[in-house]
Amino acid sequence: MALELAKQNPRSCAAWSPPLGSSAADRRQPLDAERWKPRIWKRCILEPEPNIPAQDGPLSQHHYDDLALATERAKPIRRAARVATFNGWTMAIIAALSVPFAISGWVALLVAIGLTIVAIVEFRGRNRLLKFDPSAASLLGWNQIGLLTLIVVYCLWMLFGGATDIQAHPELAQLLGRDGLALYRTFVIGFYATVIALTVIFQGGNAFYYFTRRKYIVAYREQTPQWVQDFRDANS
Repeated sequence: MALELAKQNPRSCAAWSPPLGSSAADRRQPLDAERWKPRIWKRCILEPEPNIPAQDGPLSQHHYDDLALATERAKPIRRAARVATFNGWTMAIIAALSVPFAISGWVALLVAIGLTIVAIVEFRGRNRLLKFDPSAASLLGWNQIGLLTLIVVYCLWMLFGGATDIQAHPELAQLLGRDGLALYRTFVIGFYATVIALTVIFQGGNAFYYFTRRKYIVAYREQTPQWVQDFRDANS
């Protein structure tokens, strides 16, 4: 087995000449496998194949370390870009679904326009995040605050603008009766109050998340070598 290993990988096992320390006469003689087998086996087991350094390339180990560190620093930023992509598509779909209702009145039209603007800004902020622009975090954060304001104002308008007043539909009011009207008002107020609360939580949380990404972008630009940033821009 050792002899076969030596023949397959002669560089790791000195099998084609007698081991060091043998006499000159032994070295001139052809290899006697049976005679040298124990010593060949020992050298094959105990002498690992030497580590041969890789051929020098344009990048050193220091360069690879810089690239690895830059990749780690970029992870929170790229994660934020994925969040912005999700938010942008979500707003775009909602805006598209709200377009048919825009013909019902100027309030619905303003809401559809507002949602469209939010979606566009979200995609622009996402692109600027991928360029590691610190202003992208502020843009996306304020965009979420704008969306929060839009939803809250719409809900308040519906609450105080007649959404709870069913007297415009006397036949329905008569059908519901006094108890039904009270239940209806409670349901409408609870619904819009829940929407406002959830909007403050989610859009407020999104805004906070975006604003806190700025420090990661600034750290990336300050701590990452310029050649890495140029390399990233050339391959993005």
